[in-house]
Amino acid sequence: MSYFCIMKRNIWLFKTFFASFALLLTCLDTISAEEQHDSILSDRFGQMEVSLLTCEPHDEVYSLYGHTAVRIEDKATGHDWAVNWGVFDSRESFFVLRFIFGLTDYTVAVYDFQDFLAEYRHYGCAVHQQRINMNAEQKRRFMMLLEENLEPQNAVYRYNYYYNNCTTKARDIIFHAVQTGQEFIQCPDHDEEESHITFRDLIHGKNADHPWARWGNDILLGVGSDQPTRNDEREFLPDMLMRDFEEARICVSSDHKTVEEFPLVDSTFVVLPAGVPYHADGFDVPFTPTHCAIAFVCAILALITYERKTHKRAPWAEFAACSVYGIVGIFLFLMLFSQHPTVRANLQILICNPLIFYLTFPKTRMKHRWEVVLMLCLLFFAGNAIQSYAEGMNLMALALSLLAVNSILYKKL
Repeated sequence: MSYFCIMKRNIWLFKTFFASFALLLTCLDTISAEEQHDSILSDRFGQMEVSLLTCEPHDEVYSLYGHTAVRIEDKATGHDWAVNWGVFDSRESFFVLRFIFGLTDYTVAVYDFQDFLAEYRHYGCAVHQQRINMNAEQKRRFMMLLEENLEPQNAVYRYNYYYNNCTTKARDIIFHAVQTGQEFIQCPDHDEEESHITFRDLIHGKNADHPWARWGNDILLGVGSDQPTRNDEREFLPDMLMRDFEEARICVSSDHKTVEEFPLVDSTFVVLPAGVPYHADGFDVPFTPTHCAIAFVCAILALITYERKTHKRAPWAEFAACSVYGIVGIFLFLMLFSQHPTVRANLQILICNPLIFYLTFPKTRMKHRWEVVLMLCLLFFAGNAIQSYAEGMNLMALALSLLAVNSILYKKL
């Protein structure tokens, strides 16, 4: 019996040793495969660099807010590309109307980097480059995401100025490539000192020297543009994203604790210095929206003075003046159907709306039509508490309310 027990024990030890040896070989093979995989990744992506490009603005209206792209340099192959999510065709039918109604489609495209720089060299704009800290695996993920984005069914996207533009697209693809299960990007938090800044404040900082472009934005933007913004929402502007990237950190976590962190941006430099500033061809309007509004108030006062001195109404002149509000109101009414989320609730529609045509038409039989006009003006003035109006619009409301008061008093005489 002892002999068989010894043999049985020896067989068990042999099986255990064999299983352990087989497991060791498997582990060595796995380690070898992982090393080989890392070696392949290093060979293929190790000499590739991914950078965020921030282009300064120039005088063209579409460029007042700057631009963002991504640069991919492959030192092994010599390829040097710029990935641009801001490609559009202004010759497309009804492009401006489609843009206003949020129905504009933009496209992502890849250019030779030098060709991309040539455009900004022409405009005299500086281009800043921030090299992103990425390992080989993150670069591989980035290229996979980019290839997927460049597929025909994904290359075209519905543009949204605040939430889905060329800057947010570049930010998101970098974030998705860098952030894995154990790595995440921690951006600086400026909410404490910037929580009061609204979308409108941000774009006013870019179009301050272009009053009519600013007026065009402000007449269409509603209450939503006057809401305080979060840190990530402010990154729709290229310079805001550039600032946040400069301060952002990549954090490596283990067991829900940060064990290591390092900068998201490896280095920052000017890849194209600013040149001679470009000035767009065209007629420079010598007067501002405020000048026009003051002139309109003076015209209304002159009309009221004429009616008071002659004791005669000029209803058709009143209607012609009020048609200005009705014409602008047509556009604001159409904005109710826009895909842009920040234009639908617009208190400027209180005085600028198609209803003005009916209320001020001389042959309208509505008894208290001018009282309705005055009430709309008073509601408009109260709306200053929650919405910033386009330049000169309070003066335009003043002119309309003066006309309404004059007409109400005239009926009582």
